[in-house]
Amino acid sequence: CGIRRYDIEAPLDREICRMGLICIKGENYMKVDFENSFELLSQEEWNQYLSEEKIDSIMIDKRVFAKFSDRIMMYPILMEEIDELNNKVGSVKVSYALCRHYYDKGIPDKPYYISPGKDGQSVQYFPNFKNKHWMRLYWFNHFADAAYMKLFSVWDSVTEILDTFYGMNIDKNMRFKFRVMDELKQKDNIIWSFLKNDVLNSGLYQKAEKYRNSFAHYTGPSTVSNNYVIQKDKEVEFPKMQEDGTIKMIKKKATVLSYGVGDYTFVDDIINNILDFSEFTGKKISKLLTDIVS
Repeated sequence: CGIRRYDIEAPLDREICRMGLICIKGENYMKVDFENSFELLSQEEWNQYLSEEKIDSIMIDKRVFAKFSDRIMMYPILMEEIDELNNKVGSVKVSYALCRHYYDKGIPDKPYYISPGKDGQSVQYFPNFKNKHWMRLYWFNHFADAAYMKLFSVWDSVTEILDTFYGMNIDKNMRFKFRVMDELKQKDNIIWSFLKNDVLNSGLYQKAEKYRNSFAHYTGPSTVSNNYVIQKDKEVEFPKMQEDGTIKMIKKKATVLSYGVGDYTFVDDIINNILDFSEFTGKKISKLLTDIVS
């Protein structure tokens, strides 16, 4: 495709996502080749990243349910659900490895803006970036998105395991998770309380969920966003002509649109949250299984 040119003073990584192009204000425009920017890991890196203990800790040993093999009618389905959960953990490890590769190569996103900019502009984003860093950030975000998707999919599998273990037989539709939690509250209030208070309402879970939702549904957390701020019912002053011809400032409530530098989450915070949330997930699932089989 041809080179598209954008005369912008905005976070440049937005433009990368559209056409695979880096667009720089001024006379220098550069086309980025996705194929040449994507790198496979060395075997040493694969060995290092795939053995990350915090992610490994999520894996479930089927033997934890061994004593129920002749008590649960759907035991074979339970075993399949555990296999599926463990497969998802494998996908998390691959996504983390690729995400970590680009992180370790260096993404100098601190500070993410300076004002004024080096060329006199009011705001300059990512002043320490060179051409190579844009695609590193792009691929980092791509694989961080995948890692979060699979991490939360692991919790979907936990919901399926609970449905099978307690014999709920709830239809798997959009409200499946909510209905399992409602049913669990009646069948085992202690386990329900643990999931509700120690997992879903925990600060770490909610922070990871915020990042996951941002990647999945909005502008990713490690992309500059929310430059425009809408304030409703803000009291402002307006000039009003008086009968005698003079101008008087009056106060009224109005909707105000303002422009700021925007929000951004540093890649350090994202990579650390992936690991912290993985460790959290492993510990909580381990406790959950210990409690339900005891």
